[in-house]
Amino acid sequence: MIKNIFALAAVALAMVATPAMAQTAAFDGARVGVLAGTTGDDHPFDDAEFTYGGVIGYDFAVSDAFLLGVEADIASVSIDTGGYDVDNRQLSAAVRGTFPVSPAAAVFVSGGYTNLDFSEDNVSVDFDGFRLGGGAEFNISSRAYASVEYRYSQYDLGNVGGFDLGSEGVNSALVGLGLRF
Repeated sequence: MIKNIFALAAVALAMVATPAMAQTAAFDGARVGVLAGTTGDDHPFDDAEFTYGGVIGYDFAVSDAFLLGVEADIASVSIDTGGYDVDNRQLSAAVRGTFPVSPAAAVFVSGGYTNLDFSEDNVSVDFDGFRLGGGAEFNISSRAYASVEYRYSQYDLGNVGGFDLGSEGVNSALVGLGLRF
């Protein structure tokens, strides 16, 4: 999972060597969108559960071939916990690097903080962790875009009664639609 993210990052970095011809303008500025997809344990389709949410971000050109951005999202992640389907709220804040490959397409990598709120029958527990991801964005028009993205999130489960519960990884495959302003 993490080696897939590094492979995507290596491909994105290799594309920087390709002349970008000031293609960053098509991906510069504020954006807002919706995301939907699947989330699973070992991979996005392992005991897959539906995920949906919204994202807001801002990307700015730091060169003719690279944009740096920030983004925040909120999502509902359904998880099957021993026969009980539990809807969880997931918040994330990340930094994003975008590499345009044409005036209509770009690849990106992202990483940052994530929080999962697990709630069931008057019990609510928050888990903090980190998120790594990568994907591609395609311009549909001068303002609208579509995206595909893979994310890996790892949560620290904390300690109970002096016992370290370790951490848990969650994988997501997402598609998105959005508007850039």
